[in-house]
Amino acid sequence: MEKQSGKLNGLEKHGRRNNIRIAGLAEASINNNNNKTTSETAEEASKAIIKFLNEKIKGLNLCINYIDIAHRLGRRDTNSKPRAAIVKFVSRHKRDQVMKTRRNLKGFGIFLNDDLTKQNQAVLMSIKR
Repeated sequence: MEKQSGKLNGLEKHGRRNNIRIAGLAEASINNNNNKTTSETAEEASKAIIKFLNEKIKGLNLCINYIDIAHRLGRRDTNSKPRAAIVKFVSRHKRDQVMKTRRNLKGFGIFLNDDLTKQNQAVLMSIKR
């Protein structure tokens, strides 16, 4: 059973290797025809993330072709902080380039982290404690 769990975690980790999580980035509010606010689409999230990263990290030059998909996590709650976003890059090279320059975001309240599996996240938190 433990061996299967380890293999499953390895597969899940492999599937997340091109992903990063972004916490603290404000969400765009979109008003539709019925004056209801809707969540941003994957395309809008991708464009907002690219715009923010290109503005704050000089020389990064991200474009929409570098991102496979980006979306918010969890349910939208109007009274809470912005939901975290997952960004899946087309290549690990570009993802690593973004992660290497994440120190430039210090002081903006935006945090870029690896997209860890639940098991690996638990291990990391136990080490930090």
